[in-house]
Amino acid sequence: MEAQAGHLALRRAASVARGLETPQVGKAHRSRSVLPRLRLIVLVAVYTATVAGATCGAFAEDEVPSLVDQAREAFPAPALSEPEVGFLTNAERGERAVFTCTAQPPHDRPEISCGCDSQRTIRSAVVGWLLRSAAARKLLSDRGVRIEGAILEGELDLEDSQSGLPLELERCSLERGFRASFATVSRLRLSGSFVSDFQAEGIRVSGSVELNEDFRCPGGVCMKGATIGSDLDLSTADLGDSRGRALDLDRAAIGGGLFLRGACDDAVAKTFVASGETYLVSLAVGQDVVVEGARFSARDRKAITADRMSVKGNLRFTPLEVKGRRLAAFRVDGDVRLPLATVGGTFEWWGRDTSAATSLNLSFASMKVLDDEKASWPAPGGLRLHGLVYEGFGPFAERGARERIEWLRIQQNNGVPFSTQPFEQCARTFSVSGDSESAKAVLAAKAHDWAGSPMASLSWRVLYALLGVVMDYGYAPLRAIVWIVGWIAVACWFCRRGRALGVFVASKASEARELGEKYPTFSVLGYVLDTCLPVRLVGVAEYWRPGSSEGTFVPRLERWGVRWGRVAVVAVAVHTAVGWLLSSLAVAGIAGLIKG
Repeated sequence: MEAQAGHLALRRAASVARGLETPQVGKAHRSRSVLPRLRLIVLVAVYTATVAGATCGAFAEDEVPSLVDQAREAFPAPALSEPEVGFLTNAERGERAVFTCTAQPPHDRPEISCGCDSQRTIRSAVVGWLLRSAAARKLLSDRGVRIEGAILEGELDLEDSQSGLPLELERCSLERGFRASFATVSRLRLSGSFVSDFQAEGIRVSGSVELNEDFRCPGGVCMKGATIGSDLDLSTADLGDSRGRALDLDRAAIGGGLFLRGACDDAVAKTFVASGETYLVSLAVGQDVVVEGARFSARDRKAITADRMSVKGNLRFTPLEVKGRRLAAFRVDGDVRLPLATVGGTFEWWGRDTSAATSLNLSFASMKVLDDEKASWPAPGGLRLHGLVYEGFGPFAERGARERIEWLRIQQNNGVPFSTQPFEQCARTFSVSGDSESAKAVLAAKAHDWAGSPMASLSWRVLYALLGVVMDYGYAPLRAIVWIVGWIAVACWFCRRGRALGVFVASKASEARELGEKYPTFSVLGYVLDTCLPVRLVGVAEYWRPGSSEGTFVPRLERWGVRWGRVAVVAVAVHTAVGWLLSSLAVAGIAGLIKG
C-alpha cells in the first residue's frame, strides 16, 4: 500500500512540475536558474504529503480498536477480568460465550454460589455498555449478545437502549435484576436463568421473548405496554410477587401466542407457577393463549385478572398431557376474571384441579366455541355468566339440557341479581344447533328461576307457579289440554253426585211447569262443558243450576244449616273459574305454537 502511495505522489509531483514549466511567450526568462529549484521543492512537498496521508489512512483502516480495547478504555479500573475478556472476544467473533460450572457435584442452578463463581462472573455494566455503545455495536454480528452459564454482577440496565440486536442470557444469574424499559431488541431469551426482578415496561421486541425452561423470577415479570412481534413463552417458569404482581402484561401486544404451560422431562412433570396475581388486562394476543398444567395463586385471591383481553385464536385452560396421559391438572387458587374478554376461537376449560377453590367470571365475554367439562365447573356461587355470548359447544362440553341448566344455576348463589340473559343465550345456542326441545327446557327453567327470585312479586309467583304446572311456562302448551280433560272428568263426577243428591233445579221454573216432560233434560257432560268452557256448546247450563236450598244437610255442618245444594253452588263457581283459566291458557299456548 505504501508503494502505491509513493507512485501516486510521484505522478502528482510531476504534474505540478510540468505546470511550472509552461513557457512564457514574448518575455525574457530572468529567473531560469530558480525554476529547477522550485520544481524540486514542490516535488518533495507533494510526495511527502501524499505518502503521509495514505499511510495515516491505511493505519486508520487497519487498526480499529477491538471490543476488548474499547472496553479497557471504558472500564479502566478495575481491569477486565478473564471471563469478561473471553465474553467480549466471542461477541466480536459472533460466537456464544459459554461458562461451565466446575463444582463437584455439578449443578444447573445458576444462582447457587460455588467455588467457580469467579470463573464465570461478568459485570452487568460491561454487557450494558456493549449494547449501548455505538462504536462497540459496529463490531457485533447480527447474532447479538449470547451468554450461557454466567453470573452477571450488578443490575443489568438496558433502559431506553436501542440496539435492535438479539440478547440471549441462557442459564445465567442476575441477582440484582434486569431492567429494559422502553428498550428495543430483536429477540430476548433468558431460558433457564435466575432473575431477581424483571422490569421491561414498554419494551419493543421484533421477534420472540423466551422466559422458559425453569426460568425463575421471585420479584415478578413486568412487561406493561410491551410490544412483541412473535411469541411470549413462559413455559415451566416460576414467578413470584415479592415486588408486586407475578406477571404483569397490562396493555401489552403479542403478535404470536402466549404460553403459560408445563413440560415433561424424564417422565417428571414441570409446571408454570405464578405465586401472585397474573395481570392481563387489555392484553392483545395475535394467536393462542395456552394455559396448560399451570398453577396460579394469590394472597388476595386475584389469581388471574384479564378484563378486556383480546385473543384472536383459542384461550385454553387445560391439563398437561403427554401421549394422551394426563400428568398435571391446571390449578387456580383464587378468581379467574375474564369480563369483556374476546376470544376469536375456542374457550377451553377442562382438566381443572377441583381441590382448589376457583371462581370464573365470564361477564360480557364473547367467544366462538365454549368447551367446558362438567367436572371442572366451579362450585355453586363461583360462576358469573351475565352477558356471555358464544355460538356453540365444544367436544368436552355438556350438551344436555339438564346439565346446562345445572351449569346456569351455579351463578345464582353469588349474591348478584337474577339475570335471564344466560338462559336465553344457552337456549339460542341449542336452537341454532337444531335442538329445539333442549332450548324449550332451558327457557322453562329461566321462567321457573325468575319466579323464585326476589325480583318477582307474590302475584307473579302465583301466576308463574300455575303456568309451570299447567303448561311448563308456555313451552308445553298441549299439556293444558290434558289438564282440561282431567278437570272435566273430575267435574263430571261431582255433577253426577250432585244430581243423585237432587241439588240441581230448573233455572226457568215457570217454563218447566208449562213444558213438563218437554223441558230440556239435565245432562251431566253437557252441563260441565257449558260451565267449564267460555262458550256454551250444549246449552244445558241455561236451563239447570244448583239450588242452595236443595239437597240434604251436610253431615257435621247441620248446626249451621249447610245443605249439599250450597256446596254445589260453590263447587260450580270454582269449576267454572278454573275451567275458563285452563281453556284460555290452552288457546294462548296453541296460538303461540302455531305462530312459532
